[in-house]
Amino acid sequence: MPIETTANLSLDYLMPAQAQKHVTVNESLRRLDALVQMSAASRSTTAQPATPEDGAVYILPDSATGSAWDSHPDGTLAYFRDGEWEMLEPGPGWRAYVADENRMLVFDGNTWIETASLATEFHNLARLGIGTGADAANPFSAKLNAALWTAQSSGEGGTGDLRYVLNKETAENVLSLLFQSGWSGRAEVGLVGDDNLGVKVSADGSAWLQALAIDRSTGRVSAGLGLDTAALNGGPLGGLRNTVINGGFDVWARGDSQSASGFGSADRFSFVSDDAGFAVSREALDPGEINAPLSSFVRIDKPNAGSFAYFQQRIESVCALENTDVTLSFWARSANGSAINDIGLYQDFGSGGSAKVFNTFDTSIALTTDWQRISRTLELPSIAGKTTGAGNNLQLFFNLFPVAAASGSIDIAGIQLERGARMTPFESRPLALETALCRRYFQTLTAQSENGSRHVALAGLRAAPTLSLSAGSASAATADGFELSHTSATAITIEADAEI
Repeated sequence: MPIETTANLSLDYLMPAQAQKHVTVNESLRRLDALVQMSAASRSTTAQPATPEDGAVYILPDSATGSAWDSHPDGTLAYFRDGEWEMLEPGPGWRAYVADENRMLVFDGNTWIETASLATEFHNLARLGIGTGADAANPFSAKLNAALWTAQSSGEGGTGDLRYVLNKETAENVLSLLFQSGWSGRAEVGLVGDDNLGVKVSADGSAWLQALAIDRSTGRVSAGLGLDTAALNGGPLGGLRNTVINGGFDVWARGDSQSASGFGSADRFSFVSDDAGFAVSREALDPGEINAPLSSFVRIDKPNAGSFAYFQQRIESVCALENTDVTLSFWARSANGSAINDIGLYQDFGSGGSAKVFNTFDTSIALTTDWQRISRTLELPSIAGKTTGAGNNLQLFFNLFPVAAASGSIDIAGIQLERGARMTPFESRPLALETALCRRYFQTLTAQSENGSRHVALAGLRAAPTLSLSAGSASAATADGFELSHTSATAITIEADAEI
């Protein structure tokens, strides 16, 4: 039996003695018009168009609808000509340009796939741009929000390793990663002008500072501008980063709460309010409630609108931090949406010294019902040319509530004040050390008196203290002890206060 159609496009052959051969020829031409240099309007249009253009071709998607479309499987070519739809079943290798996607597709025998997915090798490309155009200065350019390089696993025929190799011609050339902000350089890491690994930084993209260098022969690390040990996290190299004593609210020698202004609860902190209903209390943190080794926090209650409540700590010596960036960090929350009015740091030059200088960290700090760690940085001015007197200090000052604000409460935990422009993890010192630091300023003890006098030793206060005794009298007080006099033998409670 003679074959009447072509093998690939099913075009009708002209047969011997066939009448009206022009009909067969025209049908074949129409099919060729649809399939040669095929351009499909869409492969995502599900509803059969009501008024398609003559010659329009569509690739039917899944769940296509319409009297002519709904009975044909997805991937079928729907060709509209002479007011009717002709359905063409594609064969492997058929290609089509999809106009509404600007993509080239090829039929693999089951489905239409993008021709780009078939490309497995590219060699000697002059330029490649991903999401952007490449040019002579940047023959490879990419504009995207994320990039991934991952190792080929052993199960895929790889080794599981991934090395990203960069190479330069000579030691004098540059091989680096340049980090920019707004197209202006801010950091550079690599082999810059030699074969030693270096890290450089810049404030403006033109003047560069060598921050770190690692010698390729010895492995020695050098800091171009010196090593700021206060920025190291933990360990003896870091020293005592936190200049606030009892910032974790672990030591409460005076009691767990207070309602009167002054010192009265958490060691080293003085609480002040103009309202007798003001209250401070020690509260317990649940394990894991804050991502830091903290077990307590302080709650400050403001009783009424029109009153203020703040707390402060005086850090010994105005020279402790000056002419440098300092960073304050702490956790805070409020059950009723209270806000912190302002936070500042006084440079107090002491009795007979220069006038105080107030430096503001921030104002109007909004709080939520959840714990959040707040960090603020300021540059403390130099004290050059200032006169210091007795009792000079740095006064860390939290003004907790706007005066006009209604009553409310604020919880604070983990206060840290450190040198540098960046917040570091909260420094949790051993409790024995934190207690000893507190005892330099205040301590309580019990002594057994005698009928007469005896010497009572103190644990090295910062200055001769003010003494409060439950019985007897004191004389000759120094930072290390005093003379206790009493008319009978009894246990006496003693408070020694040398706060700044």
